[in-house]
Amino acid sequence: MKSISISKGLGIISILLVLSFFFISLSPVLRIMYHDAEPFRIANYQFPAEFDPILLDIKVSDIAPGEGGSFGVVLDLPYTGPKAVRERVFGLLYNDDGNIRSFSATCPHLNCAVRFEPEKTLEHQFWCNCHDGAFDPRTGEVTLGPPPRALDQFEIEIDGNDIYLISIGGGD
Repeated sequence: MKSISISKGLGIISILLVLSFFFISLSPVLRIMYHDAEPFRIANYQFPAEFDPILLDIKVSDIAPGEGGSFGVVLDLPYTGPKAVRERVFGLLYNDDGNIRSFSATCPHLNCAVRFEPEKTLEHQFWCNCHDGAFDPRTGEVTLGPPPRALDQFEIEIDGNDIYLISIGGGD
């Protein structure tokens, strides 16, 4: 049995690390080039769009007209089989003179975090700092930068001062 020398072993490991780095680095480039592609899902399963309403920790009284806020919830989403996947979902809220809207806080460009920036102009208050992407908080539409589409809209329900998350979209 022939043994591999230490230098050859280190060379093989180095090549594998370089190849791994190359393929990992290529992922964002492909996402920019093919931004309309659907995200990879295990076994091509997409989570259901609807679930039991979730009471958010932010209240209507916390969001003055013309202001925004954010929230995070943990969902147990099924995938192929009886198991569940825990997924943390982040969202943005905006009070457009009493009409509260909710959107995903994930930028559709490279999945960076979008946050409410009250010091920016109205059309740029939902802002992604990765590549200076901005969205109109009233509509979720892109107003600046490279994002290929608007933010996904979440469905919420208002009951008095409580805000419930009803749907995050997705599914068939």
